[in-house]
Amino acid sequence: FPVTIPRATALGFFCNAQVQIQGPFTITTTTSGDCIVANLGARVELLDQITFGACAADHMTASNMSTILIDNDYTVSGSAAIAHRLAQANSLISNQGGSITVTITADLAMTYWTLAGNMGQISMPSVTYSLGGHTVTGKRYEADNLSLIYSGGGGANYFPGDAAGSTSVGGQYA
Repeated sequence: FPVTIPRATALGFFCNAQVQIQGPFTITTTTSGDCIVANLGARVELLDQITFGACAADHMTASNMSTILIDNDYTVSGSAAIAHRLAQANSLISNQGGSITVTITADLAMTYWTLAGNMGQISMPSVTYSLGGHTVTGKRYEADNLSLIYSGGGGANYFPGDAAGSTSVGGQYA
């Protein structure tokens, strides 16, 4: 049965922690914080049956040489105030499960769908975004300060959103 986890940063992993997360559950934050944070060398693996609900900051954040690996399909049922995924400071968010589907079950609004900064990397090839008639407003991607976003050749409109993506200060999008 779904469980909602409402608090500041809902799930935070730090200092070389290595965890695997498996649902079924819906993860949300209400007043501040991210849904899932990997920081200071942490490695988080998202396995199955995870739903991202409304989040006061980012759905997923990897920072300071950390990694978030996505192994299976997942659902997004609520907006994030900033980004669906954010990788920064030599960190990585990556699709590890081959072809996956991200199912969107509500109209969403966020500043960015995918954001990489300060040498962060996001690698999300082979992802199908199933919008089911819903809309996503916000910028598709942003890569800045020597960061990289890899879509597997998906093109400029690969990620959901109603605004074009961009790169700056050595950021790359492929």
